[in-house]
Amino acid sequence: MPSRARIDAGRSVGTLAKGKKFEEACQKCAQNSVKHRLFSKTLVLANESPELFESTRKTYYDLWKPENEFEADLVNDMVAARWCLNRIMMVETEALDLRHASMNHSGELKKEFEIIPGLEGEFVNIRESTALMSVRRSASLITYALAFCDMNGVVLSEPKQPEYA
Repeated sequence: MPSRARIDAGRSVGTLAKGKKFEEACQKCAQNSVKHRLFSKTLVLANESPELFESTRKTYYDLWKPENEFEADLVNDMVAARWCLNRIMMVETEALDLRHASMNHSGELKKEFEIIPGLEGEFVNIRESTALMSVRRSASLITYALAFCDMNGVVLSEPKQPEYA
């Protein structure tokens, strides 16, 4: 067990520390759920418009006219879901714009490519070079090809080997 002198010394050093103050630290910790968006009590993030959120909420309330707390909760859930879906679409658009800009800068965009919807709703570049694919990506492509054949009744067979005399 530490001596009384050691405890007092620790306390005096602690008062001299230049770390974050208690209130500031508590406020920062309170924002963790916002940062991770899991169990967040804050629906509107700092870079979003509280006025636009409130306008959206008012529009939903005017349309659905909840008559009790249960209906109001349902309307609030709809507003929150719409707000989050809009955010996801904006993030996706920005990510695609960044990817497009990156491809344009690297010259990759000048290559011919065609994007089509994949089997699982993802988008696939059908002009992608298999020589440049990773093993994992190639394996995934083979799995997709086999699934496509199976779904469409295509039977694959080994090619016949030429006979040499």
